[in-house]
Amino acid sequence: MPFEIVRNDIVNMQVDAVVNTANPNPVIGSGVDSGIHKKAGYELLVARQKIGCIDFGDAVITPGFNLDAKYVIHTVGPIWEDGDHREEQILSSCYRKSLAVAKEYECESIAFPLITTGNYGFPKPLALQFIDRTRKKDSEIYKKANVDRKLFSKIRNNMDYKPSKTTALAFAFALELDVDETKDFIGRAGFALSHSSKFDVIVKYFLVNRSYNVFELNEVLFAFDQPLIGA
Repeated sequence: MPFEIVRNDIVNMQVDAVVNTANPNPVIGSGVDSGIHKKAGYELLVARQKIGCIDFGDAVITPGFNLDAKYVIHTVGPIWEDGDHREEQILSSCYRKSLAVAKEYECESIAFPLITTGNYGFPKPLALQFIDRTRKKDSEIYKKANVDRKLFSKIRNNMDYKPSKTTALAFAFALELDVDETKDFIGRAGFALSHSSKFDVIVKYFLVNRSYNVFELNEVLFAFDQPLIGA
């Protein structure tokens, strides 16, 4: 299915399934959880109570009831502590297991919120964590990513800045992440690599072959009339 970023209240999305950032206990939490339950109606809480507790990183499914969506996939994201308590692995599991459940129920469209970036406090600027771990100079990263210094500075200084998919991929290439690492990296910003997108297929080809030269990638993308990554 094609990937698209939509600025909309998730409870109004007309898709096969919406993903709910659920409380691990069968109660109604705040934020997305509260909004989904409010529109779906009391039957959703009853269905959720029948399931019981959900482990962190796991995902379960219920009918959507009064929502426009046919199903609700409930997943429990990590509570952010300091990044050293498996938060990244748990969040990655939320996305993987939600997609697996959607596939099992033959969903052709699914809407994700930014899982666990609200009350659970998972940092939004995912790129910075990876960049800091490399212990490379900022200039090395943004030059290799073909990202403008001013844009990089904006990302550094604005904790609420949301990078585009092409910017996130540019950093993935600069950090020389493999395919799975890249999927996890951009996934935590709400992006994915699709088999049905020519752009994504080209990007994945370069990742599989560990060819991390952004300028060579952009030459191929340009030849196929696709968006370029970086700036």
